[in-house]
Amino acid sequence: MQDPSPDAPFPPPIGLTADFQDSSVILSWDAHPSFTTGWGYKVYYDTDSSLPPYEGTGLNEGDSPIDVGDDTSYTLTGLDPSQDYYFAVTAYDNEGHESWYSNLVQKQGGYWVYLPVVLRQ
Repeated sequence: MQDPSPDAPFPPPIGLTADFQDSSVILSWDAHPSFTTGWGYKVYYDTDSSLPPYEGTGLNEGDSPIDVGDDTSYTLTGLDPSQDYYFAVTAYDNEGHESWYSNLVQKQGGYWVYLPVVLRQ
């Protein structure tokens, strides 16, 4: 599997949202229109930077990235409510390509911030 690439042959997932609850978050995103079989998503997180690479550690589901298969919603637990968190999602296919990151969802000081995805031509 390759690292996330802005040059992947398909765009990143869109519509990433978050529902923060105490020490957990439910992430949801739109199903990727380019895939029918042989694909999946990875959830990335970090606590020290809103910029890639997202190399977070310590959540109950494991270190970043977390392969969630073809699910379009995923719950992460074990968050520290006083900590800042940054979340993004990528898509991958059965040929080893991985998209660039989705829009970023950020928890900062008890607030969620949604930042747009920026693609280059």
